Amino acid sequence: MSTASKASFDDNWTTITRLMSLSGDGATSHAQRAAKNKAGMVFCITAWESYVEDLALEGAKYLADHCPAFKDLPSRTKKALELAVTPAKGVDTKSPSGKYPRALADDGWRALLVELVADAATGRAFNTPSTKNVRSLFVTWFGIDVTLSWAWQGFASPGPAERLDESIALRGQIVHRGGKPDGLNLNWINTYGEVNIRRLVAKTDGSFIDAINAVTTDFKPALPFGG
Repeated sequence: MSTASKASFDDNWTTITRLMSLSGDGATSHAQRAAKNKAGMVFCITAWESYVEDLALEGAKYLADHCPAFKDLPSRTKKALELAVTPAKGVDTKSPSGKYPRALADDGWRALLVELVADAATGRAFNTPSTKNVRSLFVTWFGIDVTLSWAWQGFASPGPAERLDESIALRGQIVHRGGKPDGLNLNWINTYGEVNIRRLVAKTDGSFIDAINAVTTDFKPALPFGG
């Protein structure tokens, strides 16, 4: 089983694979190879960020479509929705989302859930797909810490998370400061991108699928999440 978000990620990854395979006329000088490696790292993090955003939205849409009623949502999801529509400082003040409790009435919570998760995954609060922000996004809206699955044989936690955050910091140097990081070579891209990020996607996908299906199994949906 895998999500549509992972399928999209795999498609995006083909661009990185093709880029990093350039040789001969494609990247002959040191400057060209350096530019290729910098572009490869930026694409790696962009693909990861898109996957995380897509996965959160895919999960929200699935819950909105398959939970029979608001009360059947995961407790953390209900809490996040209720907090989002509760006036911050009394009845005459705005709520964090600008909505009011009545927005949850009847089936209104379904569209609101999708809207607010989309905002959370793409808004300013989620300004980088770091370990901390990924954990916060999925714990807040689904009660699921997907980062607990980030380990595999020969590479225990927190190694994969640390490697991800190093990659993101490097992306920041390249994109925001025009930096020329030392040691950014093809081996570095393979280790921090091909090996680490692709495995993080696989682990995250499996963890999230299991958690969402555990919530909805009693409702006997026609198609399980990730199916």
